Amino acid sequence: MRVHFPLLGGYFRAGLGGVTVLTVQTEDMKTQLSERWNIDRHKITVIPSAVDPFEGRTVAARPPAGTGRVCCITSTAEHKNLAILPQVAARLSKRAPRVRIALSQRQIDVPRLVTSARALNCMDVFEFVGCLGSRGVEDLLLQSDVALIPSQLESFGFHYFEAMICGCPIVAADRGFAREACEDAALYADARSADAVAAAILTILEDAALARHLSHAGPALIARRRGPWSLVGYDYATLLRGIA
Repeated sequence: MRVHFPLLGGYFRAGLGGVTVLTVQTEDMKTQLSERWNIDRHKITVIPSAVDPFEGRTVAARPPAGTGRVCCITSTAEHKNLAILPQVAARLSKRAPRVRIALSQRQIDVPRLVTSARALNCMDVFEFVGCLGSRGVEDLLLQSDVALIPSQLESFGFHYFEAMICGCPIVAADRGFAREACEDAALYADARSADAVAAAILTILEDAALARHLSHAGPALIARRRGPWSLVGYDYATLLRGIA
């Protein structure tokens, strides 16, 4: 990723002079793009992606799963901030021994995390469930009390919306893109601090009223925002007609 991002930046910079309009998926992306590259905000149009429920699923709140499971559905990219998880697990193991973190990776695919977890004596906190398809993601969210999304960088952030569709309370990094996606359907923590992240998780696990509130807030937010992909296509077609 340290090589990939600079290369993408160079490619973007090389083509920017001839660009008339840019599209992004969120207001936070618009702000970040404008400030980082000194682009006039009027050249940037926000067109959000669609938010679809899992196949056949009705978006609705649900009671807490009561499993003590914290799920982290993520890739291994560095900006997903997996490095914080062993430290979080070590703190959870001391304060709430029954809590487990279900990670959507195989143990073999996260060697640095495993090394760190072993050093902190908290390997037993992790469940390595491997890469999941749509049904697997849905099942894991429904069986979890908290969805942990500590990512330090997101574009649209579909995992936020997957969790909200399933009524799973979220702990997210306190970043603009996360707050725009989740609004009041999440607790936010400094994702550079294992203490802050662990404290947010425990707050949800120990406060039934808060857990219920977050479980209801997510589906309510999805209901307000949900639109079909055909609407996204319409917005792009309208923009292109205007340019033409």
